[in-house]
Amino acid sequence: GIINTNSNLTIADSVFTGNLSTTSKGAGILNTNANSFLAVSGSTFSNNTARNGGALFNNGTATINSSVISGNINAVKGQVFTMIAPVF
Repeated sequence: GIINTNSNLTIADSVFTGNLSTTSKGAGILNTNANSFLAVSGSTFSNNTARNGGALFNNGTATINSSVISGNINAVKGQVFTMIAPVF
């Protein structure tokens, strides 16, 4: 997976599968900082495992378009989990 700590990150036409989070958050992508912006398009998130947000854990701003999010495993919160910032 990817950890985005404080930047603008654009991901296109990528596959995130079979990742296991060692931080308990966002096995596919962990977008950690409230000032971070994440844009994802045409990507697939499947079979990733995390306690919170199996596919994506977001604490910044995220835009997800034309992507597949399915079969991700999470113990507490959904496949995509966002703190206070919006996911579009």
